[in-house]
Amino acid sequence: MTKRIIPIFVLLFLLALTKSEAQPPQHHSNDHNEWLELQQSVQNVTTACRPAVVGVRGPMGNGSGTLISPDGWIATAGHVVGNRAGAAVEVILADGRTIRGKTCGFHMAMDYGLIKIDAPQGEKLPHAAFGKSDSLLPGQWIVVMAHPLKTEASRGAVVRLGRVCMPKDLRGMVKLDAPLIAGDSGGAIFDLEGKLVAINQAIDSTSANVNYGTPIDHFCSSLDGMKKNEALGLSPMFGSGGNDFSGLNPGQVRTFLQAMISLHLGTPGKGAEGIRTLAANEGATTDTMYLAACIFAQWSKEFEGEEQEAKQGQAVEYLHKSIEAGWRSLDIMELDSALEPLRARPDYEAILQCLQGFGRMEAIGLAVSAGTSGISVDAVTVGSAAADAGFEVGDVIVTMNKKTITDLSRLATEFQKANLSNPNTFEVNRSNKNTTIVLKAQTGINDARSSVNPASLLKNSAANLASWTTQGATIGQAAVEVTQGGNVIAWGSAVRRDGYVVTKLSEIDPDQKIELRDSAGKIVEASVAASDEELDIALLKTTRSFDVVVEFSDQCAYPNVGCLLISANVENGSPLSIGVSSLIGYSSDAPHERPWIGVDGIANEDGGLRVTLVVPESPAHDAGIKDEDIIRAIDSVPVNNLTEIAEVLNRYDAGSVVTLEGLRAGQALKAKVTLEPSGQQNSEVSRGGPSPQVIQMKGPVSKRVSGMGPVIQHDGLVLPHQCGGPLINIHGNVVGLNIARADRTRTYALPAKRVRAALEGLFEQIK
Repeated sequence: MTKRIIPIFVLLFLLALTKSEAQPPQHHSNDHNEWLELQQSVQNVTTACRPAVVGVRGPMGNGSGTLISPDGWIATAGHVVGNRAGAAVEVILADGRTIRGKTCGFHMAMDYGLIKIDAPQGEKLPHAAFGKSDSLLPGQWIVVMAHPLKTEASRGAVVRLGRVCMPKDLRGMVKLDAPLIAGDSGGAIFDLEGKLVAINQAIDSTSANVNYGTPIDHFCSSLDGMKKNEALGLSPMFGSGGNDFSGLNPGQVRTFLQAMISLHLGTPGKGAEGIRTLAANEGATTDTMYLAACIFAQWSKEFEGEEQEAKQGQAVEYLHKSIEAGWRSLDIMELDSALEPLRARPDYEAILQCLQGFGRMEAIGLAVSAGTSGISVDAVTVGSAAADAGFEVGDVIVTMNKKTITDLSRLATEFQKANLSNPNTFEVNRSNKNTTIVLKAQTGINDARSSVNPASLLKNSAANLASWTTQGATIGQAAVEVTQGGNVIAWGSAVRRDGYVVTKLSEIDPDQKIELRDSAGKIVEASVAASDEELDIALLKTTRSFDVVVEFSDQCAYPNVGCLLISANVENGSPLSIGVSSLIGYSSDAPHERPWIGVDGIANEDGGLRVTLVVPESPAHDAGIKDEDIIRAIDSVPVNNLTEIAEVLNRYDAGSVVTLEGLRAGQALKAKVTLEPSGQQNSEVSRGGPSPQVIQMKGPVSKRVSGMGPVIQHDGLVLPHQCGGPLINIHGNVVGLNIARADRTRTYALPAKRVRAALEGLFEQIK
């Protein structure tokens, strides 16, 4: 990742599917038949749409895309293909064929990209039909398909299930809880009719439940321009949202691009005058103001004293103007390292608090804007707290808690200060008459910000989980916690009434006492009676007996892709999480990590990449690379920036040895580097290496996640210490044993048939 950290991008045919007469549940239901209907809908969408989802190897690395026409147009994310039309890409079709193509136009602000491949002569490629993102509703089920981390031969697109948490967030993006990760970028988000409604765009690295897609409606309106190789929505970064810059005249576009490039090259002063002129124009867009703020913030580092203060003060003023013009992304501001010089300033903190206030408005379902008559309500989310209170589109907000509202910033500040779990009184003007509205928001809303994700809308909401209790309650009674030193290290499943429990072997410390704790809190000691190192399972023996045991049947087949699956909860036997089978018989031995070398840097004016950071104990560090070294080529392939380094590295597997060529203090430099997988230290590859801001992206993972042979890969949220419990299908049958948390998108389960065979062998060992 470059120095300017933005939301982590991950950080997306023939369609004959007709609308099912039986509608799947949009919220929760206690009707088992509705869950069966949901499962059937997911499987229908998977069958119809999966052939249209492709892998992409592009200028910015690995990503995904969706065929949208029989002659080879592909929708993807802008940050997958970059901001240059005509660049070469490789597209991996669902049947495994690789076809060369080229990048076309793009839309930076909304993070759209377009690719064109030539369909083989006479062939009509499978493709997806467009849906309507404007019709998405909170809580609506969606199906994600893409190629996480990178495209793997014969794997096919990986399927995940989620719900729409917010149809339109402050950046104009769709917020969803289907888990995404790097490589998913550009992949497909389908509704249950099999229509493409959004494109995978970004993630929140702190929560697997917070992910983003860029809406398809604006993509469709931009499609003709992108087919003509037009650069649309010019912005300081892909996915900034905000306004479209296509209205700028050619000279202004050049000025904007030059300013943006100067910032990326670490020479902000070169772009300062041009962006200052653009920002002074009447009606200057939010992105122009935001870019100006970034440039002046970085430029201030070249000064001291009063001059530095003046530059920083100007940067804060540009941020304020950007917000007044409509900028709303708190996430971007908090993650963008270009604004780092401003962090300690009280006036910058006031802007953050203002944005938090907008986040609270968003969380209660209220969208507003400044008009000639005052602050007017533009939209009220159906079923939201704002709707329940009685807000209507067209209302003009006059006061909040008796404080006069004169502008957007004042309203946002009042929202940020208010205790929204208590009544808050508004006076609004409606059709020239004043009306009083009393708002009482849901519990927990006081923590709302731009990444608000109301729990009631989640796939794993308490209501949804409760409706599965019948299927999982009995089997859940056979699950226990495995503890050492007072900490839960794994879960276990009782497999024989006379005190035998199966659990995850690699989490056990052989030098510590093992204890088992059931849902009633009863604790007993246990010991390892036998183990299977290949499958990473241990058979524990305890003195207690079990009334309920888990039966792993040798007749249970792998669940089909799209089958609903639940993981039993040790605490009360209720479900822990809901997911779907993402792949059939995935090999946990398969390589799935992109290589990295562990450097950060900026483009050198004379060519190559000037190293500004070498990650300690990284491959580059071990090879002797130092700060200020210039890297000009990798295995004789020229590189000039982090993007080009990523493009070259993605051609190799971890363990490969490459030669870096360049300069050190003007002298020729050559170094052999052994590439390591990007998953080292639970981090994700960030172009030249992992950045601290993305160290949590993959989330907590198990100590051992590979080498167990074929597994069931599902998207249920099972943490490392929760592995060892049973995996159950919608009919209540045990289909597997959760054995590893691989990353934020993947949990592996050993199929029931393999577990049964292993247990038979383990019991033979202890006879």
